[in-house]
Amino acid sequence: MTRNEIARLKKILTGPVGKRLEKASAAQLAEPSRLQNKDSRRAVTRALASTLDRPTIGTFTAIAEQDQATLEARRTKITAEAVRASRGRQRVLKVAAAQYLDAVKKAALTPLAPGQIGHVLLNVPFMISRRGEARIQQPKITPNNSSAKFRGRSEDDDDFTGGVAFSFAWTNPKPTTEVINISAFIIFNGHCSLGTGGGIFPADREATVNVDGFLEILQMNNNPPTSPPGHPDQFVRALSMHENTDGWGEVGAVDARDIFRGFALNHHNLIVPAGATLVFNVVASVTLDTGEDDSIAEADFSSGGFFVGSPAVLLATLT
Repeated sequence: MTRNEIARLKKILTGPVGKRLEKASAAQLAEPSRLQNKDSRRAVTRALASTLDRPTIGTFTAIAEQDQATLEARRTKITAEAVRASRGRQRVLKVAAAQYLDAVKKAALTPLAPGQIGHVLLNVPFMISRRGEARIQQPKITPNNSSAKFRGRSEDDDDFTGGVAFSFAWTNPKPTTEVINISAFIIFNGHCSLGTGGGIFPADREATVNVDGFLEILQMNNNPPTSPPGHPDQFVRALSMHENTDGWGEVGAVDARDIFRGFALNHHNLIVPAGATLVFNVVASVTLDTGEDDSIAEADFSSGGFFVGSPAVLLATLT
């Protein structure tokens, strides 16, 4: 594609169309709303507080605080260990991606399956862009090895939705309609954690972390650009975590997990008109949801060797 065409695509994706995509993605990935009458819950808590004597409240509070301190220390230690391991994992993931793409290039000399007559490898995105609240760090556009860093944090109902999009483009060079299969690749190397406090009385103590990868396809020949109906394989939930300690007499809870793997995102039998341009957005996304009381959730794809990446999009032409 020419520089003018790339500039036009960037302008479209960073303008109203891009903003619409961000809103649509955020709405699609958002967790269902928790419908609770929090004022009533607090009123009940105040009413029942007087039924407990001070020594009982003090004893429970001391137990809960000690338990929370122990859990937080454990979470901090696990996170530090994950950061120390991140650079080694980064090398492993990038070597694995390079080996896979090398095999793809060799396989491109012959059909992958009956009926497939050609291949196109898109291994350099024309743009890396933010989604939602994410702040991108160290974006790198390199053949077979593009990557970026970002992190998210949510505490006491300050929820977070954001991520990184790697944008690839292809134009059907034929004077006739083409049918293609699409395989996009997304890589995650990071660490996620969450924690919720405890209490004698119920409160909104809940935390959720979801890490997702998905493939967006934009048909740029339409004005405004449209997307074909999605296929299930275009989306993957790479990691999901949840803790809830909102009941009576609860102690706190934490969870911490590494995410260290890649996924293929697929769409089959897409009809492409002659001369039409497609944009493939390969998106790494994080949603963090926390309650109003003593709740925290974090996703780190920034420290040490952590990153998200998309080495390539592979097209198999069928006509």
